[in-house]
Amino acid sequence: MFEPHWNFSGKGRRMSQASAFVISYPKSGRTWLRVFYFRYLAALTNRPFSLESKDYPEYPLTMFEHDRWGHETVAKTWDSLRGKYLLPRDVRLNKKIVLLVRDPRDVVVSLFFHLSNRSHQIKWEPQPLKTTLRDSRFGISHIINLMNRWYKEWKGKPNFLLVRYEDCRAKPESELKRLLEFIGFEKVDPAAFERALNFASFENMQKMEAKGEFTETALKTAAPQ
Repeated sequence: MFEPHWNFSGKGRRMSQASAFVISYPKSGRTWLRVFYFRYLAALTNRPFSLESKDYPEYPLTMFEHDRWGHETVAKTWDSLRGKYLLPRDVRLNKKIVLLVRDPRDVVVSLFFHLSNRSHQIKWEPQPLKTTLRDSRFGISHIINLMNRWYKEWKGKPNFLLVRYEDCRAKPESELKRLLEFIGFEKVDPAAFERALNFASFENMQKMEAKGEFTETALKTAAPQ
């Protein structure tokens, strides 16, 4: 697929203003990490929880993106030509990049159930899991290949951080503090950190979704996260 080195969409202009990016393949834990991050900002500022960076203007603008996945899977012709889902070249080179990865086996299974059971913007023909495993757009090979492409592009650079979802769940105190410090928080506030971690717990997010307490469209289940 043609991959431009620009982004002429409105989102591209916003990307140029950001300080850091969290890049991931869908179903790698992005939603959970976003909820934690923005709840941390809410706790620091004593403001209501929001997934909008504009509600916390004194802190680094951090964007959570799927980058090449969106370009290769979701983009229509016009979106593809203008690079709507891609980080522009200057952003890729100069901004802080966090690559969030997860075991590809867990990713493909989670993505399969998402595509099978929920509404979404992706053209999807129902198929068995064993077929999805070999699918050119959603299968194991595509997941591994794309993760490796990202890693090869950014590894060894001082503005790059690799974060594993499994490590974040197993030892959140060290891994999430490492992430916050990389983004630009020189000192992590213990009380705000604990509040954010409890808020983003799987159990609490399930309860809030069941009660309809999540109003942000990004937390609805229409697109893979």
